[in-house]
Amino acid sequence: MAGLFNNNGLFNNTGRAKGKAQPKPRAFAEPMPMTGQAQSEQPAGFTPEMLMKWLVESLYLDEAIPNGTLLQWYYQLTTGVKLNHQQMQNLIESTPGVYLDPPFSKHLGFRAVLEEPPPGFRGFVEEDSDVLESIADSDIWKEVTELLNKGGWPKTEDPVYKYVTVASWLQDASGTMQDLSFGRLLQIVRICTHQNNILGHRKGLLVPYGESGEWERLANARTGQPTAVKPNGTYVETWDELKDSLRLLLSDSQDGELEVSKLKVKFRKSLQKELSETVFGHCTLSKLLSDPQLGNDFAVILSSKARFRLTYRDPFATPPCILHLAPMVFGGAVRANAPPGLELPSPDAAAAFAPAAVSTAACAVAAASAAVSPAVAAVAPAAAVFTPAAASAAAAVYAPAAAAAPKLDVGSVPASRSKSVVTGIPAPKIQVRPPETTALPDAATPSASSAARPLRHSTKIPPCKMGCGQRVAPGVAKNGRPFDTCCRGCATGKGHDKLCGCIDPSKVGVGMCKLGCGRIVATGRVSPGQLLNTCCEGCARGEGHNDFCGQEVGEAAVPYSAIGKDPFFYARHSAAH
Repeated sequence: MAGLFNNNGLFNNTGRAKGKAQPKPRAFAEPMPMTGQAQSEQPAGFTPEMLMKWLVESLYLDEAIPNGTLLQWYYQLTTGVKLNHQQMQNLIESTPGVYLDPPFSKHLGFRAVLEEPPPGFRGFVEEDSDVLESIADSDIWKEVTELLNKGGWPKTEDPVYKYVTVASWLQDASGTMQDLSFGRLLQIVRICTHQNNILGHRKGLLVPYGESGEWERLANARTGQPTAVKPNGTYVETWDELKDSLRLLLSDSQDGELEVSKLKVKFRKSLQKELSETVFGHCTLSKLLSDPQLGNDFAVILSSKARFRLTYRDPFATPPCILHLAPMVFGGAVRANAPPGLELPSPDAAAAFAPAAVSTAACAVAAASAAVSPAVAAVAPAAAVFTPAAASAAAAVYAPAAAAAPKLDVGSVPASRSKSVVTGIPAPKIQVRPPETTALPDAATPSASSAARPLRHSTKIPPCKMGCGQRVAPGVAKNGRPFDTCCRGCATGKGHDKLCGCIDPSKVGVGMCKLGCGRIVATGRVSPGQLLNTCCEGCARGEGHNDFCGQEVGEAAVPYSAIGKDPFFYARHSAAH
């Protein structure tokens, strides 16, 4: 490289004007291998470690983060040799004064960090949002827009270099661009791609937005035309056809779920037709699957492997508007953040969802529990909302059986019930405190305003014992894993996993059991297909509670392994305390 070394064979870092970037080599195409003559002209004291340190220092002064991708491109540009990610890591680790962050990284997801930044280092543009404001206030954006709309940068064979290639081309496109640091140019290219719609993608590379696939999809979505469908190809054309096709694919799947990322492939292979979201006015598949015209039959869930999957909406689930918002209730105060594109309902509408969602049969069971002990209604006021006729019928059936059942307390739980009926793991000892008593109207004659009152419970939701600051549902979940440790990853110091029992106010809330057992439960999903607000899978099937039950929220929670199939355990326990 001309100007890279001085007469003494040392790196030529002098002569850089303060505040002015050092121009990059004028090489627009992919770097070519150096000839034998060029290699022989390198100074005798040259080493790869010396070059690597110079490259890192150069990027520091150019306000560009020296990440793996940028260093690999820069090293290949100067030497003609492309190192893989392992060779890059080994070279950086052997370079004095430079270390990797993080030390172990797959592929090129790392950065090189100097132990002592070079003099004149002012920080990285990507980490300083104030720098972009000065760019936006100038005439640079106008010139950048004109240059990028015309295009003309070389096509790179490796899409990972797409931002670097355009930034390098911009730096040599005009004198104004040469006055900008390489870090600023990289950030400008990213903003033009992700925010300003000046650049788009075509076959993984950056192109002017008018030539991009994003623009094509947007134009087709506005006109209802398919995208990436052959001229004589068959595609889904109506909403009814789409819903029928989804039902057919779900019925053929083994677990009743479809991975969203493979949904188009399923349509192509199984139904011999294409699925194009632009036909229905959307540019992305996720927006199509969340369209209200698709109905309430389907839901998109997040699996334990952090993959989105399409499934049937559970019939026992909260209505869609509440399921998406999932309010967290603290002493009657509803706290929820609406996702983008959704309007947060009024507090009255959010608070009244639980009584309205309970069926007549479920209310009858709740009425029976309240008839056995008024303390159950004190724990769950929403259970008092039911018809007098249903209450009388349920009390006549269930009250005699409850009165004749043996009375149990936590201190005298039989040995056969002290272990999980699923795993056999001993249930943890949980201190039980009596719930606060609250004066409520007679269950058979509820007040007219009871349905509009916010959902309340007598005890506060405890925080995670691992100190993550989240509120969690106490009790025991599958395999004896306690909810109040947040999750297995949190308990082992590895962070949260996707089977976490944490209550996230934006995803999980507190509500009545939809099966009418009279319990306050954590609403939401712990894992795909397992709804917490049905209390448990056994409760939903009418088989009694199991250890994967959505535990009652509060300090008075008792693991359901100590309850077995006794539906009146809480009623007797509450009355005794």
